[in-house]
Amino acid sequence: MRKILVPVDGSENSLRALREGIKLARISGQAKLTILTVVPPVDPTFEYGPWLTREQVEEAEKKAAEKILDQAEKVVQEEGYQADRVVLVGDAGQEIADYAAKEGYDLIVMGSRGMSPLKGIFLGSVSTKVIALAPCPVVIVK
Repeated sequence: MRKILVPVDGSENSLRALREGIKLARISGQAKLTILTVVPPVDPTFEYGPWLTREQVEEAEKKAAEKILDQAEKVVQEEGYQADRVVLVGDAGQEIADYAAKEGYDLIVMGSRGMSPLKGIFLGSVSTKVIALAPCPVVIVK
């Protein structure tokens, strides 16, 4: 394995997956590790009102994504490793799979469920979609 992709969303499950991704990167001989988060696109038809512009909403989403990556990068540093950071916009499952294909990742390591309130579901909708679309093996961490 040369390249490992770890999608993160700020949930404890995704940070647990990140720790496992770091372990796998070390075991495989210091594979390149990338942490990635996906923000939903801003709906151009939605009215944000006079108090918010579309640009302000997009900027808030970007800042939230950077906070998620900062949190993940702290874990990476605590583990004594390095990772690249990527923010994408779109449907999370589709964007993760597409990015892995485009950039030639050998493995995706992700949490079983993210921030969704549907805690009773074993696999979340994002992880299910990534499994279906990914061009490489996907490790799901519980």
